[in-house]
Amino acid sequence: MYDGPLQDLIDALAQLPGIGPKGAQRIAFHVLDAPDEEVGALADALREVKEKARFCDICFNVSSDEECQYCRDPRRDQTVICVVEESKDVVAVERVFERGNVSTVMNTAHASGVLMLSAARRDIPVHLYTPSEVKKAVSGNGRADKQQMTAMITRILGLTEPPRPADAADALALAVCHCWRAPMNARLKGTL
Repeated sequence: MYDGPLQDLIDALAQLPGIGPKGAQRIAFHVLDAPDEEVGALADALREVKEKARFCDICFNVSSDEECQYCRDPRRDQTVICVVEESKDVVAVERVFERGNVSTVMNTAHASGVLMLSAARRDIPVHLYTPSEVKKAVSGNGRADKQQMTAMITRILGLTEPPRPADAADALALAVCHCWRAPMNARLKGTL
């Protein structure tokens, strides 16, 4: 325990989701040691997001305007929309696929396991999809390469440019796959 403003900052940071007591302490000491300009920029960013950020009137994506960049895009199909009320309501995970690099597979499997356990402990449904299921759902080809998948995600979501970093396209493909497949999967399981 520390005294005064430092402990107040630690306590406030520890209240944020995903930041525990040790993380809050590390952040507080970073703030204490950081140059005034960096701390000022952080304070300004916090104020600005609270003042200017809002949810899109159409899809509820975070935006600084009434409509987000995706809903404003004239190329977007206005008849199709996928809305997740709360990002914490669902977890979709790509199943680990072994390609010969056992250490990478093990690390990925461990991370997936932690994610699935965390979701299960919060009663959040977890949906698993194989890489070929995601590729087939998004591109129609279960063997599509990364370039084809990125092109399809860019087109499906009506983006003006491919998602960056490259792994963002994979995450978006998994989300699209889930949005398209979950209703039928739920009907088959009798939960819808």
